[in-house]
Amino acid sequence: MAQTEITTQDWLDAAIKGIEETATCALGYDGVKIIKTSNEFPLDMAGAFISLMGSQVSMQLGITATNETCNLLAKALFGMESDDEELPQADVADAVGEIANIMIGVVKGLMSEKESNMQIGLPIFFEGNITLTEKQEVAVAEVQLDSLNTHIVVIAPNSGEKKGDA
Repeated sequence: MAQTEITTQDWLDAAIKGIEETATCALGYDGVKIIKTSNEFPLDMAGAFISLMGSQVSMQLGITATNETCNLLAKALFGMESDDEELPQADVADAVGEIANIMIGVVKGLMSEKESNMQIGLPIFFEGNITLTEKQEVAVAEVQLDSLNTHIVVIAPNSGEKKGDA
């Protein structure tokens, strides 16, 4: 049986569903609003990425936001109030990595019929800018979790096709 190609947009769509479930179940938010999608990597952000590997797949999925928003996301995961004292950066990094991990777990479940042999890596937290190579492509969804602006990002090998905005 021939396998169907899974596009970067397919993965982004699954990641959006993953963050919707993560936002409502793990973070206690009322919902998610998609602001826009693009092929532009967000600049000057912090966040966490996790590798996803399988027979057809080798990519990174993640969530990015400002440092302040990452702190608020961490507080939500820990059941804290937004006006509670700032968390140590190590706790923020762990929490944002866990949010990415929950999201990618949902993605793995959603995409398991198309790609059954996926393995998930460990979260990697970053701050600043990530530079893609010409061999990579990106699909980004700017989403609002309650009132917090975040980006759901898929970095995948470039398919070699010219693509416009998603």
